[in-house]
Amino acid sequence: MAYAFDVDETVPGAVRRIADEQVERAVSALEQAGDDDLEAAVHDCRKRAKKLRGLIRLVRPALGPAFRPANESFRDAGRELSGLRDAQAAVAAFDAVVAASPDMLPQGGVREVRAGLTALAESATQAEDRQARTERAVDLFRAGHRHVTHAKLDAKGWAAVGPGVKMTYRAGRRALAEMCRHTDPTVMHEWRKRSKDAWYHVRLLGDSAPSVLEPLEDRFHHLSDALGDAHDMVVIRDRLHASPDDFGGQAQVRAVCDVADSRRAKLERRAMRLGVRLYAEKPSTYVDRVGAYWDIWHETGDEKPAGGLADLFPPTDDLEALDLEQLRDRAGDAALPGHLYPSKAQLIGELRAAGAT
Repeated sequence: MAYAFDVDETVPGAVRRIADEQVERAVSALEQAGDDDLEAAVHDCRKRAKKLRGLIRLVRPALGPAFRPANESFRDAGRELSGLRDAQAAVAAFDAVVAASPDMLPQGGVREVRAGLTALAESATQAEDRQARTERAVDLFRAGHRHVTHAKLDAKGWAAVGPGVKMTYRAGRRALAEMCRHTDPTVMHEWRKRSKDAWYHVRLLGDSAPSVLEPLEDRFHHLSDALGDAHDMVVIRDRLHASPDDFGGQAQVRAVCDVADSRRAKLERRAMRLGVRLYAEKPSTYVDRVGAYWDIWHETGDEKPAGGLADLFPPTDDLEALDLEQLRDRAGDAALPGHLYPSKAQLIGELRAAGAT
């Protein structure tokens, strides 16, 4: 099933079901990964670790003492895989910034920078402790799963969910306020984590009001992506400055860092403009609004699409695809009264009314 609550599930049932699915898929991916698909498996499992942490943050107050060991297990599972993933992510981030900034690069290019980043990625993939790291990650996923499934949530319904929604939204709002005071990579990274949690929470609750929450989910996703790419620019800059000789020397490193800093600044400005809109509500107002969707969902069931009759129930016949001459032939076959100058709409209406479709 999806990474989302279902209206027919209890909150404990939904948490256990989603945790089961995410952990099972993460463990399976790591245990079955070979050299050719290790990178994809690691990337997938890191995302699942973050989704699991987003899930338990949603019900954090209700989880009580089980939250901390579960969160630490999923966090450490992701960290075991970070060395494998981060080196590959640096190459992808470099490729993205180069593709976005061809007119800002020096004549002759920056091939040696990419070669250095690629060498680091290959070294991480071939590291001697790779197998041990993946095995520890599997054990940590399973440990986190035990903490979640053995816990008894001490609240039900919205009471088990609402406090977590409020805590996450408030934390994101505070991180945004800190960003407004001074742009700092550490603050930016913290805001990114909290906005990602908000994205996960809207995903988990999205079926309660998809017409409203799906666009909100997209915007939180966009915010998280912008802040994530901005953070990647910081990582590239720090990595290159640490050992410029490994990346073609000072000239190429300076050129790439200048471009990365320029793109990071633009990403941050756009993130701020989106963020002040997403976090415009006070936490109490936001949680009350989302809670109202939850209550309506459980009172009335899933939201159904609405719109005009023709949009909701389009014709199932082929008459719209016929030209005027073909429609006249169809009308003749049905012995409908003739018209000297019938319109296409008129013929289609008469054919449908006569049941001659």
